[in-house]
Amino acid sequence: MSDGITPEYGDVVRPIFLVPKYILFFVSLWSLPAIADVRISNMNDLTLGSWPGSGDVEDTDNVCVFNDGGPNYLITASGSGGGGAFTLSSGGNSVAYVFQFQGSSGGFTTLSPNSSQGFSSADQLSSTCSGGTNASMRVRVTESTLLGAKKGSYSGTVNVQVDPS
Repeated sequence: MSDGITPEYGDVVRPIFLVPKYILFFVSLWSLPAIADVRISNMNDLTLGSWPGSGDVEDTDNVCVFNDGGPNYLITASGSGGGGAFTLSSGGNSVAYVFQFQGSSGGFTTLSPNSSQGFSSADQLSSTCSGGTNASMRVRVTESTLLGAKKGSYSGTVNVQVDPS
């Protein structure tokens, strides 16, 4: 005979189903933003040559800026001087230069070291601008800087970073 709690052979066991009054579903939908493919191509070394004794010296490089996320982008540049300063060095001597960038529209914009500047008109279809260019970089050493410079062969590096805007 069964005590009502423990089933024995022959007892009818009825399963008990507990049905909650409310059923909660937590659905979390989230997505990661797409990471834009942004790049500069067709970059070349800039050569300033010899200073003739008057005027500024400069060189310009035409480049391609690509951004599959839209036409807007940011350029950040830093030089090889202390704190990212735009300087050229020869032994223990150095001269400052101006770094400028130009998108496909508008004039050249002078950039400050390690500061971002916005531009537009990036190519959105071809990472090589279909063999063309849509932006320019320029390095310029002013006459006033050159007048105080010591003779020498000066060199330096500018790092240019492009990011989506």
